[in-house]
Amino acid sequence: MLKVLFVLILSILFSPFEANAFEFKRINKIYDMLEKKHSHIADLKKISITSMEELSKFDKNFRIYSSKSKIYVYYQNNLIDHFLVPNDNHNSLAWRDIINNVLSIYCQHSPKISKDNIELQLINTIAHNIDKYSRMEENVLKHKDIDHKIIDNVIYIKTEIFYNGLAEDIKGIVNSAPNVNGLILDFRNNVGGNFNEALKVSDLFLDNALITYSVENGNTNYYTSQEGDLIDGKKIVVLVNNNTASAAEIVAGALGEQSRAIIVGTRTFGKGSLQSVYHVKDNNLYITSGYTYTPSGKKIDEVGITPQICTGIENSCNITDSQNSSKDILTAINLIKSNFA
Repeated sequence: MLKVLFVLILSILFSPFEANAFEFKRINKIYDMLEKKHSHIADLKKISITSMEELSKFDKNFRIYSSKSKIYVYYQNNLIDHFLVPNDNHNSLAWRDIINNVLSIYCQHSPKISKDNIELQLINTIAHNIDKYSRMEENVLKHKDIDHKIIDNVIYIKTEIFYNGLAEDIKGIVNSAPNVNGLILDFRNNVGGNFNEALKVSDLFLDNALITYSVENGNTNYYTSQEGDLIDGKKIVVLVNNNTASAAEIVAGALGEQSRAIIVGTRTFGKGSLQSVYHVKDNNLYITSGYTYTPSGKKIDEVGITPQICTGIENSCNITDSQNSSKDILTAINLIKSNFA
């Protein structure tokens, strides 16, 4: 009797589990999307194995080990199942099936987390393993963040995010003060945001000029402003620092290179990647789809925008003088007063 029971236990521990015990529709959609829209950056073998290995963060009894040819699944140091590594690193269907099987095994053994939550956790892990900018975030409305005033007959506008409607808000502020001498756009510590708002803000001040271009999935897309300048050629200064990123860098690069503004401050962060946005339950999934360039063809990502006038510590272009932020504003006002002479 004991011998029969022992054999039964072993057969349960080492027999493969039903592949379709659970269905993970979101995972399936993510892998289909990676193959169709992001195959140029997505090494599915690396992403899949690394992401599965990180499942142990949620249950330490669960382990994934891989060799060149096989992937092994362990629970409480017992080998539960194994899978052949697909010959094609970019075979989304094969890697998707392995992920589904591994998650099914996980859910059958681990009581620590629900099927729904472990699927979302794995999608988040997959995103982080694509590159440093891909991610999943809770779907919340970005709050409006804008401040403005008149300083020495110069409009000063500060915003730390490119939210939907920013361009219209800037337009309203500028139109409410038609007799000023110029404009300061303070993008210091601006984390970026909506790409289309970067185009719209640039379009306010550029007259039939190239704003930026992007390379996505091997395709080059050019973005050009329409006719007209909101302030009819009055002087503009854009303030930037090491934390100026993304959409704010696009505007700074466009206005600076098209000789429409003087850029003052320190070198920007250098985030010139574009993300496609997908909705996953109550979250937004951001996957890198391409990169942006300044009008002259300079890549923004990992390079940033270098100001024409550097005001960092000891006038450095690289080290922001965070203890003397008013220096940048004073520099901007003096530039506008002197008509950039």
